[in-house]
Amino acid sequence: MRIQGRIFSLTRSSVATLAVSSGLLLAIWMACAMQLAAVERRTREGAELRSTQIVGSYDNDVTTTLNLIDGVMAFVASFAAENGLDRTVSLILRQHLLAQIPGLTANFESALIAAIAAIAAAGSLASTEPAVGRQQG
Repeated sequence: MRIQGRIFSLTRSSVATLAVSSGLLLAIWMACAMQLAAVERRTREGAELRSTQIVGSYDNDVTTTLNLIDGVMAFVASFAAENGLDRTVSLILRQHLLAQIPGLTANFESALIAAIAAIAAAGSLASTEPAVGRQQG
């Protein structure tokens, strides 16, 4: 069996149609690539902005919490120097000084009391000088 005629023939109009179609397809592909790049750039910029805002927010929260802890610890140290270990532990337990600090567990209060006891014991063993803040009469 023999096939008569050409299966695929190119004429000037079909070549022009093929060239225009290829050009349009290339233009569409390039436009889509540019749009995808623009979307990716905007998404990346938005994510960077949001992450910067979140980091700043956490930075402020952590700084505030650390300042609060520092203030409580300075108060407790001053109170302990003036009033002794027993009254200091009583104050911590009675007032729940650390309960208002976000992120601290209940075990932290016990750890603080243990640390105060250890510091007081080390201080009483290391020196016989009066505690800071006390005046000699």
